[in-house]
Amino acid sequence: MKTQIDNLVRGIRHDLAQPSPAVPELATFFRTIGADGLSKAVAQRAILSRWAEDRTLPPDVRDYAQQQLDALPAF
Repeated sequence: MKTQIDNLVRGIRHDLAQPSPAVPELATFFRTIGADGLSKAVAQRAILSRWAEDRTLPPDVRDYAQQQLDALPAF
């Protein structure tokens, strides 16, 4: 599970690093359908947050998920 958490965090960081399209209309379209980097990162952060709170997961996995969540930059 920790590998999944690491992959999710890596995906969040990758999506945050993606520039918005230079054409404003295209950037708006991507935001609207949730395909821009920020929207995808927000959705992935929500998954990581759920894992950090999921009582069906072992405590060490929840703690690891919370640590990784806390280590993410604010966005």
